[in-house]
Amino acid sequence: MIRYGFLVVLLAVSLNAIGSETDINLKNLCKNQIREGLNTLHSDIKVLVKQYDYLTFIQWGDLNKDNIDDLAFFVESEKGKTKLLVYIYNKKEKKYILRGINDTLPPSYEHLPSVKEFEDYQLLSSITIDKLLILKFSKINYHTIFSGVDNQYKFQYRDHKMKLIGAELLEYSRAKGDGFAESINYLSGKKESYEVVDVHKKLGKSKWSKLKKAKLMELEEFLYEDVN
Repeated sequence: MIRYGFLVVLLAVSLNAIGSETDINLKNLCKNQIREGLNTLHSDIKVLVKQYDYLTFIQWGDLNKDNIDDLAFFVESEKGKTKLLVYIYNKKEKKYILRGINDTLPPSYEHLPSVKEFEDYQLLSSITIDKLLILKFSKINYHTIFSGVDNQYKFQYRDHKMKLIGAELLEYSRAKGDGFAESINYLSGKKESYEVVDVHKKLGKSKWSKLKKAKLMELEEFLYEDVN
């Protein structure tokens, strides 16, 4: 993992001390001629993450359909403090603008401060950008090592905010692979529930239900304790 000391190097586009996958993404970004945006981004991030020790996840990808990579990254402290930041590139202003932030998420598996403290929580296992920002969580519990939990939450860039539009929830037996899953669409207000075999294969018919009508939750409002 990249120590915070290297974050300055990373966002200043010096490609000497960074992993090859990140290098490729940054080089592609520079081809889009937005080096000015990276300089501004670096200045903002330097202030925001100065109290953190690790840059655990960094992902580039287009979230606002302008064919220019946006950025999401997750930082952690050695004491378990976390912060997720999402920057969207603004073509008119030629710079990155902070459009999503959350400092209530649990730590990742990479820098778990205390197994006992977090063994009943789902921990952040990955961040991806594929038109949507997808946060994946897995549960670690040494008292129930035969059960697994893998949940994904999907955020879309809407009205200049990152908003929760869907979730894929899965709980299964590690030994048998059978379990229960839910697929939630907050845009349509519908939830699909079904049993699974071999972890991800749907078994039998789905049960559909309607959600109570509510406004879409913003990334800042997403409290992971509420969905554990």
